[in-house]
Amino acid sequence: MHLQDLAGAIEDVAWVSRAVVLDEVDSTNLEARRRLAVGADTGLVVVAGRQTAGRGRRGRTWQDVAGGNVAVSAVVVLPAAGSLVPLAAALALRTTLEGLGLRTALKWPNDVQVVVDGVSRKCAGILAESVPGGPTVPDRVVVGIGVDLDWRGQARDESSEAWTSVAEALDRDVRAAEVVPALVRHLGDRIDSLAHRSGEVLADYRAACDTLGRRVRVDGESRVLVGRAVDLTDTGALVLDIDGREVVVTAGDVVHLRST
Repeated sequence: MHLQDLAGAIEDVAWVSRAVVLDEVDSTNLEARRRLAVGADTGLVVVAGRQTAGRGRRGRTWQDVAGGNVAVSAVVVLPAAGSLVPLAAALALRTTLEGLGLRTALKWPNDVQVVVDGVSRKCAGILAESVPGGPTVPDRVVVGIGVDLDWRGQARDESSEAWTSVAEALDRDVRAAEVVPALVRHLGDRIDSLAHRSGEVLADYRAACDTLGRRVRVDGESRVLVGRAVDLTDTGALVLDIDGREVVVTAGDVVHLRST
């Protein structure tokens, strides 16, 4: 199944209203928002094999190579527990990757890693963006998930973090058809859980989160914190123990530190 053949498989997922599959786009999140602005509905899924202006958290760019990545943006109704959407998306991707036989680890707040030879390596990123509704339209959220499918033989900047791709971790060819329809299905399940059983999502994320229990450094916009990650709040914020004092962190880049 080639990239363009994905639309039918995605639209077979019950909650999907329309699938748009593109070889290349500036950003799947931006494309989804553009389509919402001209009448597209909840249940829209936009997929691209390459993004020329992909974005990550805090305004970062998402590095792409043609044929090496797949980006998926799904439009869903913003649940009451909206702050947990990135965590729900991480769990959906985790289930998808483990279905391929990979071992995974989740790094707060939205990094999905695969474990290769005992080392956790990032292979995906998540960016959720809310879209205000109106008198007759509910608030929605565009859930963007970028997955490194196959970076074998490609150069990448590994100066700050260990990266890999699904094909490298599995040591075999991987097509988007193995990942995208399953990811869309699991994402729908997790968003449904947020709407009706948000505590279940939080409990599952706590159990899968490799950050909890570790000594970490959190690089925020205006401060750097070092402490032990001990819990998550009901809204998904990270709780640090810093010399016996609990500090709640809502955003920042987490670095796992070696225990001393």
